[in-house]
Amino acid sequence: EDILEYDEPYYHYDDNGKVDWAIVYAITPSPPEFCTYYIVVEDILIRDYPNNWGVGYGIYSVEDDRFFPIDSVLDNPKYKDIPEALRTIEAGEIIGDMDYDRKLTVKDATFIQSAIANIVEFPLEDRVDYETGNSDAITEELTYISDYNRDGKRDIKDATAIQRRVAGLITAFAD
Repeated sequence: EDILEYDEPYYHYDDNGKVDWAIVYAITPSPPEFCTYYIVVEDILIRDYPNNWGVGYGIYSVEDDRFFPIDSVLDNPKYKDIPEALRTIEAGEIIGDMDYDRKLTVKDATFIQSAIANIVEFPLEDRVDYETGNSDAITEELTYISDYNRDGKRDIKDATAIQRRVAGLITAFAD
């Protein structure tokens, strides 16, 4: 199959200093089986826009000489560093990051409060399926980037959870 674009933006090294797996990003004329669309990895939404082209992130295992979808290896201890690797390469979007600066701040909580109060509007991009309009693309865990606590609603609880996270009172959205 033709690969129009291919990149390995992150390499993971084993205890001997050898690459044991890599995060790959590919664009192909049709969706490659190893690319993952619309998944949540901890506080990151991977939202690549599949269409007639295949676009997405995957994992390449050196030992297996094989590509895997990210979501198929998340439970494997060998790949426990995937979330940090995705943050390092700035893949996806940070859930709750309403100004898209890749940081969760009080500014994000304030924006959510303002949108709930109808002072500002949530951006169209807040909806996970915005680009494709395909509701099947919405992940089981997330419909909106602003739904920080992932309860299916955009409300003051999301702003409060972000403020608590920023203040260090919680370490993750699920605390």
